[in-house]
Amino acid sequence: NYKEEETPRPQFRGEYKRCDITGEVIAYYPRWKRWLKYLLSVPLTLSITVAALCGILLFYANRDVVLARYFSDPDADGGILYEVNWSLGALNQKEALGAVELSKEHLQDINFWYIVAGAPSLLGLSLPLMNFL
Repeated sequence: NYKEEETPRPQFRGEYKRCDITGEVIAYYPRWKRWLKYLLSVPLTLSITVAALCGILLFYANRDVVLARYFSDPDADGGILYEVNWSLGALNQKEALGAVELSKEHLQDINFWYIVAGAPSLLGLSLPLMNFL
């Protein structure tokens, strides 16, 4: 019988009761305590997920605004070019980014590559690091 060989986990925080049917001592965790954990963990998980989603949406909304500023004036000062709005109002912020022709100068400009690939790469690399927080 496998149950006879199984050792109780030291992390178990329940109660030990005698089973009415078999007479064995079994580990018992009350149902109300289990539901209390669910009622605490589900809203917390949902709120962290929504916060992460809002952060990602704000990040990409700002990236699109910065990209529109770059195409309107590629020689703009970095302080003006990289100015971001981290409030939820940034999601409604619209700057015209029409159809643009990519030129060789755009592809050779480090600012263009930072906006298009550098910042999103940093976001993608930093998200797994949040597991350690």
